[in-house]
Amino acid sequence: ASVATILGKANVCCVQFSPMNSNLVVFGTADYKSYVYDLRSLKAPLKVLSCHKKTVSYVRFLGENKLVSASTDNTLRLWDLNSSDTVPESADGGWANGNNSHITIGPTLTYRGHVNEKNFVGLSISEDGYLACGSEDNKVYSYHQSLPWTMATHSFDERRSGSLERHATSKERVFVSTVCWKRTGNVLLAGNSAGHIKILGLK
Repeated sequence: ASVATILGKANVCCVQFSPMNSNLVVFGTADYKSYVYDLRSLKAPLKVLSCHKKTVSYVRFLGENKLVSASTDNTLRLWDLNSSDTVPESADGGWANGNNSHITIGPTLTYRGHVNEKNFVGLSISEDGYLACGSEDNKVYSYHQSLPWTMATHSFDERRSGSLERHATSKERVFVSTVCWKRTGNVLLAGNSAGHIKILGLK
């Protein structure tokens, strides 16, 4: 049975509970924003995360007060829920019910390097603070939460796979579509749109 309903403003693309605070949830939408809610007060969002230029495809909590979001604007962004870096309400456009009690904040860090303009390519965060995502150039990219540049990449080598070669010559571009860090240790599981899965170690 449904116990509550949150009325959003656009198509919802991803949702997550906070692993540290049972009252917090976040969802990313097609209006380029993510919305953080306190389940004890659902009339308006607690925080609105605004900076992406296209659809927010993934959101992941990073500890208690931080979030990482991914978008089809070729970026990952880090957000601090305690940040004082607010965005003017006029830039946010107000809330559907006229309640402007929420706070709109900007990101504290932006990660660039991977290619993501069309597909959902996955997002995973390790216990050591490493971020991983897929890419539309058929590579896996890894960042560290504290640095805006790429820490490591790994390519799914198309030349060594007949099935990948067949995909590569078709109209559909092969891309890394999903990633997942192992719970302990810097080991990453990644899969691509041609049906290949790799187990990768970060050294």
